[in-house]
Amino acid sequence: MYPEVEAYVTACETANQSRDEAYEAARVAVHANEINHAEFDERQTTARRAARATCVDAWNALKASADPLVAFIAGHYQARYREATIVLKGLPADHAGLLKIAKDAGWCDAFDEYLDEMVDAGVVTNVPPQPSKARRALVKWFKNEHDGSSYEVGRLNELVDAVVTEAIAPVEA
Repeated sequence: MYPEVEAYVTACETANQSRDEAYEAARVAVHANEINHAEFDERQTTARRAARATCVDAWNALKASADPLVAFIAGHYQARYREATIVLKGLPADHAGLLKIAKDAGWCDAFDEYLDEMVDAGVVTNVPPQPSKARRALVKWFKNEHDGSSYEVGRLNELVDAVVTEAIAPVEA
């Protein structure tokens, strides 16, 4: 794990532990009638906001990473920070390594779209030859419109290859 990713993970874990401790202290205090429910809610809100602010600050620090993939993920996938954190913890990783992270996490084809974005941005190493953007768009459309299985997508690719081969073949007189 990269040091900046470890710093992010540690900061969030520490902040979340402090939040949980504050929650427990507030729970104990309200049950002991030392505070009322409004104070209980206020303490929980304060603890939650403090933990969130710490995690957001630590995430934003990742955007300045010297590693282009870390910086790209931090800059583009904050809304999916849980999944992004799984990827970040697995770095450094090349294209095959990213696919393994996704497979180990049990992710569906949605990760392929994110991986395509990372490849297009040039932040992934050891990328095997990729299909054209037009072919990827066709496959994406096919999957969305027809809930295409892997077999059907493979068959679609075979048909596209056949059409391209036929289109560029010399015309016989």
